[in-house]
Amino acid sequence: MAEHPEARERIAAIQARRQEARRLRQEAIALQKEKKMVESREKYRQSHALWPDPKLVPHIEWMDRDIAERAAREERALRRAQAQELVKEAVALQKEKRYEEALEKLRESLALEKSAKVETYRATLEKRLQEAAQKRAAALALRQEGWALEQERRLPEALERYRKSLALVPDPSLEERGRELERRVKEASRLRSEGVKLQKEGRYAEALERYRESLARVRDPKLEAHVKKLEALIQKGEGGASHP
Repeated sequence: MAEHPEARERIAAIQARRQEARRLRQEAIALQKEKKMVESREKYRQSHALWPDPKLVPHIEWMDRDIAERAAREERALRRAQAQELVKEAVALQKEKRYEEALEKLRESLALEKSAKVETYRATLEKRLQEAAQKRAAALALRQEGWALEQERRLPEALERYRKSLALVPDPSLEERGRELERRVKEASRLRSEGVKLQKEGRYAEALERYRESLARVRDPKLEAHVKKLEALIQKGEGGASHP
């Protein structure tokens, strides 16, 4: 009995599919030997789609797991490398005293990979920054107090505040301001001493002038009281007030 042409075509198509499946499977095996796992898996899948093979299913599933694990390891390695690079950048920034930027790099590093060592580094740097901020705030408060005292001509007290501020946070401009106040205090002291000498010599008007010049530089309640007393005595024509 002669074979029907359509049957021959179906048989030929089946044989072609089987042959193509075998070819794809051989390619998959070769690629797997070359460690090209993703390409190999794709060939296995194509082969199985053309000619299903129950024995091939576990192998494809194993490849799925292996590829996923490899990808996860590569991702972890990449994140670790990026995290380590960020720590290096943080160290460099800290050396440049760019502390806020260094701290941000450490936070970025920890977001990529947890590390007890880096966490300790971050916590230490953050604590230093907080302490520095507290010092700056205290120094500013002392400086403002000093400025207020200076406006009242209470220069020795103002100097004390400025020195305490500088002990917390160095500031060349405030140091110069302190030196200027020291000069004014010394000048006030000199004028006061001259006033005392002039008063002893009975040159009361000149003594008063020196006292007033001294008070114009530095407030001194005791000297202010003495000036008022001396003025009153001069008006009475006496001028024999005790020295300040």
